[in-house]
Amino acid sequence: MDVTDDRNELPEELLELVFMHLQYVQDILRFGVVCRSWSFVASELVYDKGVEIQLEGTYGAWCCNSWNGWLLTIDYTPPHAINFLDIMSGYKFSCPSDGLEHPAPEIHQTPIEAFIKKVIASSAPSNPNCIFVAICCNWAELALCKPGDRRWTTG
Repeated sequence: MDVTDDRNELPEELLELVFMHLQYVQDILRFGVVCRSWSFVASELVYDKGVEIQLEGTYGAWCCNSWNGWLLTIDYTPPHAINFLDIMSGYKFSCPSDGLEHPAPEIHQTPIEAFIKKVIASSAPSNPNCIFVAICCNWAELALCKPGDRRWTTG
């Protein structure tokens, strides 16, 4: 008997139990490509039931935005590390956190979401010619940096 036939014969309830124990997006994607019946169960659970997933490298961080398959995360705790994360490969590129300090004395009482609205990249963050642009909310400024910079440049 062919192994492929056995996978198609598993009851949907059993597949749901297996699927509900998956935590990472990579595992969920792999589950969905096993065969058509597994793909159907995965898509049904993700879209119909709103399954919550965890992404490696995002714990304790605010997921600010995404760009071309890269997810931007900013740590909630000082010094508020800023990272671009490729959720498929797990590759993480760190941007400097220096230079984005807010001048207000109550900085530690204000959530990080109030300081940085968005960060975008001119190309893949792994490209040495990439330029990052941060939109800083509270003081209406743009900040720039390139890979290898130790701090953001504000104008």
